[in-house]
Amino acid sequence: YDNLGNLFNISQGVVEAPDKIDKKIGVFIINEEELTNLKLTAKENQVIKKYLNTSDTSKYKIDWNGQYLIFSDKITRDKIAKNEFPNLKKHLDKYTDYITSSNKPYGIHRDRSSKTNPFEQPKLICKGMFKEPEFVYDDNSYYVGFSFSVIWQQDENFDIKFLLGLLNSNFGKYWFTNNGKKRGVGVDIGVEKFREFPIPKATSKEQQKIIDLVNTISELKNQAKETIKQENELNTFVNKIYKLTKQDIDLING
Repeated sequence: YDNLGNLFNISQGVVEAPDKIDKKIGVFIINEEELTNLKLTAKENQVIKKYLNTSDTSKYKIDWNGQYLIFSDKITRDKIAKNEFPNLKKHLDKYTDYITSSNKPYGIHRDRSSKTNPFEQPKLICKGMFKEPEFVYDDNSYYVGFSFSVIWQQDENFDIKFLLGLLNSNFGKYWFTNNGKKRGVGVDIGVEKFREFPIPKATSKEQQKIIDLVNTISELKNQAKETIKQENELNTFVNKIYKLTKQDIDLING
């Protein structure tokens, strides 16, 4: 085995500070109506990104609720300060007293994109706290907050959708349950713990088998169809490439 952290990149989501005030008035996170009311220019609109809440993602599926992030990294922050983005400046100026970001008043606290922007890559998204794994694949450049982790490709020999099948499997659930920090009925998995997840040395043929199953399951989920048969098939194949014994499998399924 190798560790996930040696084969894939992983990061926490952005920290806005704050996203909203009283969960109603948008600051760095705004809804469709708030976005329309800002009357942004075409240039300003380029820093508006589709944003996912924890209620928008489930296992293999994204249901976007129409929230947006003002992705004000250090470059954008400086442009707002120089009044190059007047409508965004006007919006943020209203909430100066509420903004706690270290890049205040115009920049988000942590943009997570110093070397490469992970949100613009094909990636996996997962909540940091869960009862069972709910990883989902995204190639639509959704942005997420710090309640999520994102994982994207590093080693070209290991496909991100292959990883998705491993993480969402019964083996994945067992590993996270036994290695995560217990929180209520679920577990809390930080970036460092994600990095330790064991990845088997799978051939490209073995990876493709899992990728095909993952694609089928994702498609069926988006059509609100049953996926038990395909997920059982996936679990069986994952157990095989991890070379698990019958005793191991009984333990995982138990």
